[in-house]
Amino acid sequence: MFSGVKTLSSGICHCRVHLFLIVLFAVSGPAVRGNTVELTLLASADLHGAANQIRSAIAPAVKKEFARTSGSVIYLDVGDCVQGSPELLLNRGSGILPELYKSGCSIFVPGNHELEYGFESFRKLLAEFPGTVLAANMYAPELAGHFTDAVIVEKNGVKIAFIGLMLKGMENSFPVLESRFRSLPGKAVLRKTVNKVIAQGADVIVLLRHAGKYGGGENTYDLIKDIPEIALVIGAHTHKADAGSMVGNAWYVQPPAYGKALAKVRIFYDRKLRRIKQMKSSLIELPEYEPEYTSAGRKVNSWYGRTPDHPAEIIRKKYNTDLAIYAISSPAKMQEFLSDPAPELTDFYRVFPYFDAIVTVKVTGGEFAAILRDFARFAHKRKQYLAKSGFSADIRRGKVQNIGTVIPKKSYTLALTAYAAAGAGGNLMEVKRILKDKIDYKQPEKSPSLLEILTEQQR
Repeated sequence: MFSGVKTLSSGICHCRVHLFLIVLFAVSGPAVRGNTVELTLLASADLHGAANQIRSAIAPAVKKEFARTSGSVIYLDVGDCVQGSPELLLNRGSGILPELYKSGCSIFVPGNHELEYGFESFRKLLAEFPGTVLAANMYAPELAGHFTDAVIVEKNGVKIAFIGLMLKGMENSFPVLESRFRSLPGKAVLRKTVNKVIAQGADVIVLLRHAGKYGGGENTYDLIKDIPEIALVIGAHTHKADAGSMVGNAWYVQPPAYGKALAKVRIFYDRKLRRIKQMKSSLIELPEYEPEYTSAGRKVNSWYGRTPDHPAEIIRKKYNTDLAIYAISSPAKMQEFLSDPAPELTDFYRVFPYFDAIVTVKVTGGEFAAILRDFARFAHKRKQYLAKSGFSADIRRGKVQNIGTVIPKKSYTLALTAYAAAGAGGNLMEVKRILKDKIDYKQPEKSPSLLEILTEQQR
């Protein structure tokens, strides 16, 4: 177990922040001792569909903590839960958030993968979670009632405010009209929300952010440096665990991915002085359980002897387009797969683990050349292989030397993934700019996953 102690603590007292040295002391037993209240927060993040880990490891650990503190525990999750198994991919993420809630989780902040299946599926996923969904920086008028900016939970007379922030630029993960969905800049939203919870009597303010300490498009330190009322930040997304460290005036904690441990934060609050006396954080290591795949053992046709361009060829033929491109994120796994004479569906999934709906668009030759250049830079930077069909191209070190097509035309139909068309999380913004007004936004919402497309002849 890794642990940390915050030796400088902040609390709200008549809406002013007080910094003070603390005296370390041991507290055990009852959650209330004199004027001091112990509050326990448990957090997970980046579970990525680990349903068996949730049931077999997380749920018992949470139950144990509830029993230890006579119920003074709040368990929360900071996103990226609905993607990570073949079953979830084929069901557009459905079914895992109810499992999370049954394990004791009452607060959930969406991660970037929660939008992987499209806006309509995102709506259904949020509706599946009976607890509170937090996303202060989400603009989505149609989802009113499915999420809120903050929630105040009262335990033993102490009001803890939780504020949730999604990753910046989530609208770059799946094609969606900005009038329906976008993630707003975090700083202005955060200041406004902090003011709101202070007015509602919050004693302790906790920021739950699906981003790492330094990344996510908004550096955590810069995000909170003018908002000293925030005592604790719980992060996610980078899969890098942090048992406890300072970021500005706040204490920062991040649980590891896949449910390998829970982050645990014990807050000792003085109700008389209305301030935090001490925070102690640690990572509770958990036993690791193997995933349970119902698709395990399901045979699929081998691609033995095929070239790495084969996925693009299948996409082009399926959608009857002139051209198709697809960035293979793991060329090594792809080569291993192409040498397997008897693969299973789970082997397909290891190479194609994302939903990747397909969109088709009409582009001019010049537009396609610009798209290909953007793709080539992206693939080179990420050490990916750019699968091609319907054209030839000499690509060296991320630069396109020349492009040749089978039949030169004034315009072409192009097939590519919805993720790429939306900007690939901010990495293909030239592609997004070119295709923004060309996409039929209903198409990817109804499209099957790439995994289904590549294996459909075997079903």
